[in-house]
Order: sequence, then C-alpha cells, then structure tokens
Amino acid sequence: MKLLIPNFNFEDQLLQRATKPTPQTHRALAELAPLMALLADNGDVVQCPQAVDRTQFPPSLNHAKFSVEQPTCGADPCRVLPWGWTRETVESAIACGMPSQQIPSLDAVRLINSREFNARFDEVADGNRQHLPFGTASFGTECFTLDEWQSAVKKLAAFGYDRWAAKPQFSHAGRNRLLAQGTSLNPAQLGWLNKQLRDPRGVYLEPWVQPLEQAGLQFEVIRDEAGGVNIGCVGVTQLLTDHVGRYFGSLIQAGGIQELKWQTAVDYGHRVCREAAAAGYFGPIGIDAFQFRDSGGAIATRLCNDINGRYTMGRLALQLRKKLPPGQTGLWCQVATGRFSGFPETLPEWLQQWGFPDVEAEVTSPQVIGNASVATSTVLFAGTNKGALLKLAETLQAPRKTK
Repeated sequence: MKLLIPNFNFEDQLLQRATKPTPQTHRALAELAPLMALLADNGDVVQCPQAVDRTQFPPSLNHAKFSVEQPTCGADPCRVLPWGWTRETVESAIACGMPSQQIPSLDAVRLINSREFNARFDEVADGNRQHLPFGTASFGTECFTLDEWQSAVKKLAAFGYDRWAAKPQFSHAGRNRLLAQGTSLNPAQLGWLNKQLRDPRGVYLEPWVQPLEQAGLQFEVIRDEAGGVNIGCVGVTQLLTDHVGRYFGSLIQAGGIQELKWQTAVDYGHRVCREAAAAGYFGPIGIDAFQFRDSGGAIATRLCNDINGRYTMGRLALQLRKKLPPGQTGLWCQVATGRFSGFPETLPEWLQQWGFPDVEAEVTSPQVIGNASVATSTVLFAGTNKGALLKLAETLQAPRKTK
C-alpha cells in the first residue's frame, strides 16, 4: 500500500516558513488534495486535510481511499509518496516504517528546488546569440548587489528587452517574484529587491518575454538498492499559464507527439536529472521549458525555465493520458464552478453555447469536500482538434458572466 500526502504547500514546508495559510488558502489546498489519487493504485490511501464526500465523485479517482487521519500501516511498512519531501513528510514516512534509504536527503531536495541549482542549466537553444543578452549559455544572470542588478537591467535594455523579472532562491509557479521595467522602482519594489539581496545567494534576473509555447517535462529519478540510478522521462505536456505565468492547465497527447517536439529539451532534462541524482536527490522532477522570439525575431528555446524536485500538475495530467481515445487531445485544467450555473451537469450545454460542440468533458475532482461544495474543480476536455482546445482554454480564462 502507498500513502499519498498532498502537501501542496511544499515550498513553505521545505523552507520552514512560519506564515500560517489563510482560510481561503487552506480551503484551496483541500480542494486540490484528492487529485493525488491520480498517482495511486487500487487500495492506496490519500491523506486529505478535509473529508472527501463520495456522493458526487469522479470515476478517475474511484480506485483510491481517502483519510483525514494518517492511517496505520500495520505489520507491513507502507510506501509514502508526498507531493514533495519536507521535514513533515519525512517524519510521516519514518512513522510508517519506510526505510530512510528510500527517502532523499532534505539538503538535496532544497538544492534541487533552488534558483542556484536552476541557474546552472538555464541554456538557450536555437537562438541568435547576438540578440540574447547573456548569449546561449544562460537566459538570465545572478545578481548579488544593487549595482549588479542595475548593470544587468541596462544590459537587457541594450539588447531590446525592456521588461524583466527578478526571482529569489525559491520562487515557483509564478509566485514571489518581481516584474518591472527599467531601473526606476517604486518603494515597494525596491524594498522587495533589497530584502531578497540580503540573501547571499542573490536574485536571478531574466528578460520577461512572451512564450510562444510552453512544455512541462516530467522525469523520474529512481535509485535501486545497490545505489544505481535510472532516469526515465515519464512524458511531456504542453503547459498552459495565465497572463502572469501561473499554472492554468495542461494539454496532453498520446503517441509521443509532445516528446518528439521537445526532444532537445528532453535530452537536456536527462542531464539535469543526472546532476540532481549526483547531488543525492531521487524521485519526481518536473522541468518547464518554453519557446520564445529573441529581440531579433528568431525563435529560441529556453531549455530549463524551472526545476521542481517534486510532483507537478503536469505529472498528474499525464496520468489521464490513458483515458484519451486514439487521435484525441486532452485539455486538463482548473475551472471556477461558480461561473457555470448547474455545474457540472450543464457542461455540455456550455460547450455547445461557446462553439465547441465536438468537445467532450469529464469532471476529475470531487464536488463536495469538508461538507461544502468546491469553488474550483478540474475537468478533462477531449477532442480531435488541438486548436479548438487551445481556444477553449482562452475562453475559460476570459471573464464571463453565468447564464
């Protein structure tokens, strides 16, 4: 038996941040928690922060069990599978009898998830180095002082990149970063930058570009009993984000279509995983990559935008790939249930109204958690027209009124 722990507040746990989640955040995490069952086998248990009601329950999660309390593992130790390894999840694993050699060191987990590690692998493929401020060796640059930051921003501008992003050591999923233009900052922006520069590891500065297409590359680093390491690419999804770079959904295709398209990034990802393994990490790794136009108009590929030493939403999306009939593409995304009157029964009606009559929809989240209806659900949309699904993703993100 596996015990799956959906600690979606992984980053805060890993860094031992003292901030207490708001009730809204706590509820949002509770609504996401059952999705870990997509990684489960028959009879595995997902430990959720709030009770999961099975009265409106998706078939895709029906094979798993759900428990608010940590179940007892009995005489046989169970394998613990957290969203990401932290002190809390290590303690749960030890309590379940999981051997310590099956748990990566937390020092390795912190390193792999840091911007310091990511900066070693931020290469650009196919671009014109004359239109890239730091050449093809690095998309961005590390800054340790205000003077270095100012010089780097001026260099970006000289190469035609007016907007930029500054990221601290731990910043993923579009959180905790500074987006700005030029060197004139308001007091709040300057205060954020000075605070981050107090970390001796500095900030990572990069040009802010509009991605043409993004990909989520999913790997698994497996360490055997003899200490040998095997690395496998689980699959690739097209990553969809909102206007500020936060995760919205994943486009999934069978037959290795995405893997072939992103083969250069996949090959590079194997190199990243080998270095992660050498540092003592094993387990899931998600790597984000994207295509963009450099300031001269050439299409380039940023091979390693983010490294996540944990499970990712893209990895969950891949678990649904087997539900797609041959020739179909899937769009798996989060939707606000309040924008659809009669959700989820009226989804086909809404798709018809929006002009997507050939798209099918399957809800993949429980509709009642903690004795309350969910505010956000996940849906797998499927169809033969990839372009229509991308248009549907835009429609779902656009502000709309319910009927």
